Amino acid sequence: MLLLIFYLNCLFLIDKNIWHELCFWFCMVNLFEGDNVKKIISALVLSLLLPSLAQAALMYDVSDYTDGNHGLWTGNTYDNNYFSISEGWFTVNDSDDDHSKWTGSLAATAVNRDGLTAYIELGFSGFLDALANPYQYKREGGAFYSASAMDFFTGVSGSIDFSNDDTYQITNFVPNYTFQYGLGANAKRTGDYGGSAWIQGYRGDNPEGSLYSGLRADHWDLNLKFTPKTVSVPEPGSIALLALGLIGLGLARLKQKQNNS
Repeated sequence: MLLLIFYLNCLFLIDKNIWHELCFWFCMVNLFEGDNVKKIISALVLSLLLPSLAQAALMYDVSDYTDGNHGLWTGNTYDNNYFSISEGWFTVNDSDDDHSKWTGSLAATAVNRDGLTAYIELGFSGFLDALANPYQYKREGGAFYSASAMDFFTGVSGSIDFSNDDTYQITNFVPNYTFQYGLGANAKRTGDYGGSAWIQGYRGDNPEGSLYSGLRADHWDLNLKFTPKTVSVPEPGSIALLALGLIGLGLARLKQKQNNS
């Protein structure tokens, strides 16, 4: 029962609606402490709230583009500037009806031939399902632009940390470019489902580096392949039935204890 309560509370926290969260705990208190009428009302309220928690999240494993030797390229920042992805995950949070509020995240580890490790932690915002002025498509060796096969994020923040203690803060893309992802969008292979971006950050000891006007020699280039992960998220109706069933069992036990006493 406690595990179920914890799980349901996590769903409400993910929902990010403070009124849902407060209502959830009000109902839980009444279910265990209130009279029979309050218990029935609280159970009904919970059954109505639970279907609103349907969460959608697209998750992918991240690797180098097909037949490629890197997923991260560092311009002239290091002598060996090709970093191969050893592991990583890309997630798109697409649960909001307002697509402009969709967000994404990239967490990956990449290693170059000198053994230098890069830890990539990026968050994306400003979702677009089609490019609009002034944003440009980054094709290179990838597929031609296709609004139906690709999506885009216009905002980025995060960091790329290195095992030699270098840290680069990422605050923006190269002007007028985005993080693009979809079929052929990794700018290297037309048949890959992946993502790509030109990003430019600044080292912690060089904040002036954040003032960029174009594609500088020390920019970062992402060329990634995405492999879908299957994430099982229970249907809201199933969650509601499970919750009400377990709550009913809990109430029956409480009533039995009261009768026995």
